[in-house]
Amino acid sequence: PNTNQDDLVFARLADDIPTFSEKMVGAGFNAAAFTGGAGVSGKFGYNRGFSTYLDDKVFAGMDYSGPAAEAWLRENHAKPDAAHFLLFFHGYDVHGQHPLIDQTPRAAVPTYTGKMDGSIEEQAKLREAGLAEIKNPGDPANGDISPEDTAFLLAVYDAKVKEADARLGKFVATLKELGLYDTSIIVLLADHGEEFMEHDYLDHGATLCQHQLHVPLSFRFPNGEGAQVIKTPVRTIDASPTVFDALGLPPIADVDGKSLIPLIRGEKVDLPIRAESDYRLFVRLRAARVGDKKVILDLQDGQKTLFDVAADPQESNDLSVADPKTTYEIEQDVRAWMSAMKVDPAQYLGKREETIKIF
Repeated sequence: PNTNQDDLVFARLADDIPTFSEKMVGAGFNAAAFTGGAGVSGKFGYNRGFSTYLDDKVFAGMDYSGPAAEAWLRENHAKPDAAHFLLFFHGYDVHGQHPLIDQTPRAAVPTYTGKMDGSIEEQAKLREAGLAEIKNPGDPANGDISPEDTAFLLAVYDAKVKEADARLGKFVATLKELGLYDTSIIVLLADHGEEFMEHDYLDHGATLCQHQLHVPLSFRFPNGEGAQVIKTPVRTIDASPTVFDALGLPPIADVDGKSLIPLIRGEKVDLPIRAESDYRLFVRLRAARVGDKKVILDLQDGQKTLFDVAADPQESNDLSVADPKTTYEIEQDVRAWMSAMKVDPAQYLGKREETIKIF
């Protein structure tokens, strides 16, 4: 692809692929979305089925989407045609492209005495400098950030999380005020984690370590029997089948996700754990996890790494040489997964593409 943003041709979800929202609208639900734009912009086809879709600001946070979502709830929740609704509430509050709003980064971490300012402009420079270190296929992304500076950036991130939590809390308070909290299915999830030099990289996308993959996924059901923690690894693609199951709607056909309701009930569910990253075409990574063992395959140079994520949560000890059998077996799972999607891993060997600069 051309790296000039003005010349990019954006892909759009094929019209013959039904969306979650379209399925729910077909079942009698009203659908509205209030987003931070950027990667979930309607121009990619994600707005299909929604009667309202806010996406007019790039990398907006819940400080922007929240008031609009709350206003929609107040106006529509009691209308007969909106008694059953799907509301997608989203923001980039903790993302590198979204600033702290309620305070400055230096005020959030008054003990820091270094030169960094924690701004979104600074974060962009650090992110791009790290990615620029990828000179050849398979090279790791690296950054030159001191432990003191890293701790400051992590503290700024934590401050963003605190702000996001307050905004989400305000939205939940609105649900309670309107009598919707105890009658709604509420799903909370994130799309990826963030790294702070755990693998010599800042931001996200350049690795498939647990810092990237271990994200929140929680459900609150009406008349639930109390909280429980599921320790079995699951996938974010399981969220929509779980909601459909909980609502008593017909299962969604031809999707990889599965309902987690049986797992919540204590039953066993086969959930192949796989992940991929083609982050702005800087990297081409695929991974699969079986039990506590995870293999990451770099498609550009064929390098394989094996980690025991339970014994080594920082993923600092590559076991691929010591345990070639497990490495081979899980690698074959990765390759079979790609083959099922009609993708040949060999096409990426030694390939270096023009990177995407947008986002």
